[in-house]
Amino acid sequence: MSTLSIETLWIVTTSFSLSAAELREEAHVRWSIEKNVFKKLSGLVKMKRFHFKEQRPFFSLLHIICGALMGNFCTVRFFVVLCITLFYNELEYDKEVIMSIPNTERTEYQEESPRNKKVTRRAFLTKTGIGLGIAAGALSLGGGKLFAAQGRSSTADKLPWGYAPLDPERVRKLGHQNYYEEACAYGAFTALLHELQDKVGGPYRNIPSQLLRYGHGGIAGWGTVCGALNGAAAVINMAFASKHADTIISELFGWYSTTALPTDKANRYAVQGEYLVSDLKSDKRLPQSVANSPLCHVSASVWAKEADMKIDSAERSERCGRLTGDTAARAVELMNAFYKGTFTPVYAVSNTTEGCLYCHSGHIKGAKQECLECHEKHD
Repeated sequence: MSTLSIETLWIVTTSFSLSAAELREEAHVRWSIEKNVFKKLSGLVKMKRFHFKEQRPFFSLLHIICGALMGNFCTVRFFVVLCITLFYNELEYDKEVIMSIPNTERTEYQEESPRNKKVTRRAFLTKTGIGLGIAAGALSLGGGKLFAAQGRSSTADKLPWGYAPLDPERVRKLGHQNYYEEACAYGAFTALLHELQDKVGGPYRNIPSQLLRYGHGGIAGWGTVCGALNGAAAVINMAFASKHADTIISELFGWYSTTALPTDKANRYAVQGEYLVSDLKSDKRLPQSVANSPLCHVSASVWAKEADMKIDSAERSERCGRLTGDTAARAVELMNAFYKGTFTPVYAVSNTTEGCLYCHSGHIKGAKQECLECHEKHD
């Protein structure tokens, strides 16, 4: 939120990572929305001349109005009159009270009983998120009609967003720590995302941390692609152009499929108490296994069998936590190498898989993972 005076521009923000130029730009955008959108919207629907007895009908009315505006209705005035007529019994005119409140202070509810709360347009827009929707859509108003702007925000929509070298060991520990919060996909994704938010900033700061939360257990428990790979791949895709991102992601998947996990370094961090989590599910050196697959259910099942432990054991969960950190760290190593121009892919499809694809080329989609992890060998 920003407040503009004649001599000084005061900016209040909770994001301390923004530069002075970015703060000024954000403040100007917020001021423009208030001046060019909210005031015109308020004038169109005459919101300063009435208030509601209860919040629910007011929210319902404003949802309908804003839906009409964003839907590009040309007869907005008639539509508003119709809505107000439908809600007439819920209206309570009190022009003197409403107009006596300074415009800059009309930002909160009057703290009375729920039935007596008077809702202002800013409070409604803040609570329901409509304000954010209008800001993002950049609605333009004029001539009694509202039309959607012809474009969207320029830089935030266009990938890639860039990259800056990261510390793989810091990311390894963050990935492990974040696994304890929301599992594997969230762990790898946020370990990388938060570092890029600090190092690169820009559009990365607008990405919610919970975006990849669905990826746990191979996507909502379906056992498909490992969440750590899913989360890391999402960040790689944001940082590099599509063809380069595909190359890096492919190399990451190949490394995951052919590497004994968790790594020796991950096990050492646990034994020596170097992880950021104080109460580990296991602080012992855990067995390692090679999955030969990027799939969650294959990776976890192979490890459980080789470790002779149950799939729902604390050790298996800790193994996935360490694996999450390992995967995020490897993603950093690959991205750092690509950024510095030293990246060299090493993963290659095995001869067995190439033979399968050669014989079945007309019947199956090309693949890179080992066929024999799921299919029996035959002549």
